[in-house]
Amino acid sequence: MRTRLQVLALVLSLSAVTACGGEDGLSKEEFIAQGDAVCEQLGKDTEAVPAPTGQDGVEEYVTSLTGLVEGAKSDFSALEAPSDGKDLQTDIVGALDTAIDILEGAAAAAASGDLEAAREAVPEGAAEESKAVSKQAKEYGFASCGAEL
Repeated sequence: MRTRLQVLALVLSLSAVTACGGEDGLSKEEFIAQGDAVCEQLGKDTEAVPAPTGQDGVEEYVTSLTGLVEGAKSDFSALEAPSDGKDLQTDIVGALDTAIDILEGAAAAAASGDLEAAREAVPEGAAEESKAVSKQAKEYGFASCGAEL
């Protein structure tokens, strides 16, 4: 009987420790490592997409990039950021949303044959937003996510 009580006490104490750890999500180090892995993979994947050689491939190229950014956004959103990283996670996901909007606008312009509009699809202020988020990420400890989004 005493052994059962000891086992029960051990299980309850482990459950309490596990529950406490889960409330805060990942540790800062885990969040940085997993987030940087997402950002690094996005960089590798986007570099692997062959650039269009002519006007005909622009829409397909931009659409491919959009899918990659959407995947990275989903992966980064799924991370359980620690409490001190939640706002930064929101900002990074927001910057990825902005990138998706820009790419979708460029794809639509390219689909209509207006390559000039596709080139000019980046709204004013988007570069500054990206730089600000990248700076925050770098200050937090990210390497790959600290590079400009």
